[in-house]
Amino acid sequence: MHPKYTPGNFALVEPGTEPDLEDDVLVRLVTGETMIKRLVSRRGGYSLASYNDSVVLHLKAEQVAWMYYVPYPVPRRKIKTRT
Repeated sequence: MHPKYTPGNFALVEPGTEPDLEDDVLVRLVTGETMIKRLVSRRGGYSLASYNDSVVLHLKAEQVAWMYYVPYPVPRRKIKTRT
């Protein structure tokens, strides 16, 4: 399976929208690591999965600095440069 988000592309983020299960999310850990994952559970923290890997990441709520809903990827060609 190919990744849904590839290097060089962008992700539209909606900080004011609460993500539902199976939604894509942009997650920042308190360690500073940032990633895009799929939210699969909120029981006892967060469980996050990838599209191209079967490993599920289990995090406690205190390990997450913030989490934003990502409605869809934006291809690089759709971003217009302003000068």
